[in-house]
Amino acid sequence: FRKAVQFLSDKVDESNTLIASIRKEYSELKKENEIIKSENRKLNEKVYILEDKVKAMEQYSRRTNLESSGIPETKGENVLSLLKDVGSAVGIELHESQVSAVHRIPTFKKERPPSIVVQILTKIQRDAWIQCFRQKRTLMASEVHPSFSNNPAGQQDLPSSVEGEVQRRRL
Repeated sequence: FRKAVQFLSDKVDESNTLIASIRKEYSELKKENEIIKSENRKLNEKVYILEDKVKAMEQYSRRTNLESSGIPETKGENVLSLLKDVGSAVGIELHESQVSAVHRIPTFKKERPPSIVVQILTKIQRDAWIQCFRQKRTLMASEVHPSFSNNPAGQQDLPSSVEGEVQRRRL
C-alpha cells in the first residue's frame, strides 16, 4: 500500500513540477508576445510615415508630368513627334531638350486610344503648356494631324498615387 501511495505522490509531484514549468514558460511567452506587439505597433507607425513620404515624393517627381488623351495611336509612331504636333495645335513649341520622358500608357477602355504621358523638364514649361491648352479650350485630334478623326483630344495635369490609381484633374 505504501508503494502505491508513494508512486501516486511522486506522480503528483512530477505533475506539479511540470505545471510550474508550463506556467513559467507561459509567463515568459506572454511577456515576449507583449514586446512583439509593441514593436509591431511601432513598425506599423513607421510604415505609415514612410508611405506618406513615398506619396509625397511620387507627387513631387510627377510635378512636371502632363497627359495628352484622345490622340489616335498609329503603328510605328514617334510619340515625341506627335507631342510636338499637339504643341503646334495649341500654340506652343516643344523642343526635344525640354522632354525628360514620353510614352503611351495603357487604357482600360478598348475604344479609347492610350494616353501620352510626358515629363517636361521644368514646372515653368509644363505650366506654359497648361496655359496654352486652356486658351485653346477645345482641341480636336484632327488639329494635331489631318489623318486623325475629329474626336476631342485633351491635356491633363497628372498627379500620383501610391495605390496605383491615377487621380486626374481635368483642365
